Amino acid sequence: MAASSTVPDIHRHDGVYSIEDSPLFRSRTCSALCAKGGGVHQLAAQWIVGLLRDRNIPFLICGGLAAKGYGSERDLNDIDLFVPGEHFPSVVQAGQEFVSKASAHHQDEGWDLTYVQFKYEGIKVEIGNAEGPRIFDAGNQVWVPLNIDFSRCKTVHLLGLELPLMLKEDLVRYKTALARPVDIEDICAIRQSALENWDRPE
Repeated sequence: MAASSTVPDIHRHDGVYSIEDSPLFRSRTCSALCAKGGGVHQLAAQWIVGLLRDRNIPFLICGGLAAKGYGSERDLNDIDLFVPGEHFPSVVQAGQEFVSKASAHHQDEGWDLTYVQFKYEGIKVEIGNAEGPRIFDAGNQVWVPLNIDFSRCKTVHLLGLELPLMLKEDLVRYKTALARPVDIEDICAIRQSALENWDRPE
């Protein structure tokens, strides 16, 4: 449904949805985010996005930041994203000054992938290699592939930037499989936000 011009939940400018411009975002999310360090999250986002865009490296935002773009209101713990495998080594090298966890293959907390963790202004920025990641399907108790398709994204204005978020259905699908408490919280918030948007009159 189209958003109202007076009380929109999501504004659209030149084909880009702007969460931060909406009154609902300001009242529910922005104040809480700023109180919990939204300013430093914005600095960290600007740093990593600048690093990637300066090198023309595609990326896809996932995790809590993507969930926030679709209506989650929980505190943002870190910034998670994927880059193509062929660009991963150059990202590691470019951010070497801020590495807090060296590039390596990890299998923990429901994830099986290669990633590097940076820390910028105290905020963790975790970059995953999009080649071959897997997640643990908690319902079926098996590891399953996580297909990262950089064409499947939605551009959203978030943290002062135009960010390519993993599509909502893809995000919900992998969070449903992981089924950790944080994932369930995000899924409920995303679905509730979608219902509120749908019910809002034009």
